[in-house]
Amino acid sequence: MARLWLLSKPSSAFLSHCGSRGWGSLLAEGQFKAMNKKFSDWGIPLPGGDKHMVHAPLGTPEADAYLDDMALGANFATVNHMLINALVLEAFQKVLPGVKGHLVYFISHNIARQEIVRNKPAWVHRKGATRAFPAGHHALRGTPFAETGHPILLPGNPQDGSSVMVAEAGAALSCYSVNHGAGRRMSRTAATKTLDQVQIDQSFDQADILTNCRQYPRDEAPRAYKDFQEVLSSVKKAGLASEVARLRARLVIKDGDKADD
Repeated sequence: MARLWLLSKPSSAFLSHCGSRGWGSLLAEGQFKAMNKKFSDWGIPLPGGDKHMVHAPLGTPEADAYLDDMALGANFATVNHMLINALVLEAFQKVLPGVKGHLVYFISHNIARQEIVRNKPAWVHRKGATRAFPAGHHALRGTPFAETGHPILLPGNPQDGSSVMVAEAGAALSCYSVNHGAGRRMSRTAATKTLDQVQIDQSFDQADILTNCRQYPRDEAPRAYKDFQEVLSSVKKAGLASEVARLRARLVIKDGDKADD
């Protein structure tokens, strides 16, 4: 299936993720503050009383500022991913001279894109989700994934590994969107306050998973996330996507930033 054949034989795969704990959070908070002020100035009640549900009409300075910040964040993340992947491959090559790396797929999530929805142009904003175009989708015409659908990278918690999937026709019901991970069942703050550091660190040793952390971040601990098998089962039963490959967790690398919420 296009480049997915690379995952069909014994190999090491590396998934990188960045943005939500640093620069992306700063951009989002700045937009929340600006739009909340506009709602106050306009005398408009918050949707559902939720300050995070504010919005701006397309074409207004506020909407343009939001889209500019979103593009800035996506571009910043793209450069980060390219650098991270290049450095990881360089590290592999120092240990295994001559080893080659292949980029299977790259995509940004938590962003808005202009797409055709039900034969009409529309902005699709995916929060906590990633784009999932199936085989035969018009946007994939002329790409390596036209006949297979593009990969969906669905990471689990730090110990359950990850899944590589492709969308099914049923993804049309979700505007061709699939969750971009297992999803949190605890906020970063709650996890930091309630989870036991010793138990977290011991769980990685028991699972024979190497990390670069003297103390694994409690807000990123496996128990802070939903059950990965249940998440995958939900995606499959909903007819959104099917699994192509399963990646087993062997090494988890975390940055040194503190939690943002």
